[in-house]
Amino acid sequence: MKKMLLSVLGAVMIVGSASTAFADYNFGRAVQIHLGSEVARSIYDTQEQYFYFIPSESGRYRITLSGISASEDADLFLYNESEVLLDSSRNGKGQDDQISADLIANQKYYVKAKGYVNDTSYRLLIVKRS
Repeated sequence: MKKMLLSVLGAVMIVGSASTAFADYNFGRAVQIHLGSEVARSIYDTQEQYFYFIPSESGRYRITLSGISASEDADLFLYNESEVLLDSSRNGKGQDDQISADLIANQKYYVKAKGYVNDTSYRLLIVKRS
């Protein structure tokens, strides 16, 4: 009985740690970002990080994943509120990724950054184009 209880507690501790460390690893746990505010993050090999935003105005928006060093790689994906892929940018190592899209006001959009090489640092910025 004691052995089983310890195993269960150990599993809970591991799950708790994982969900805290990767709190943005799917659509349901996406982190809100604000238009015009740059977010600096780091992503690990094959990890995916999700963000969401809700534009207050319809129009053309630019989403940029930048600051990636020559030995790092990450890709950028844009989804609608139904989690349907709208567009992606999959440039190679050391290259910034960018998506321009016409978006509708007051609808939720998701952005995913996906890492490919060890530890990749990046900056994410979403702006409305004039």
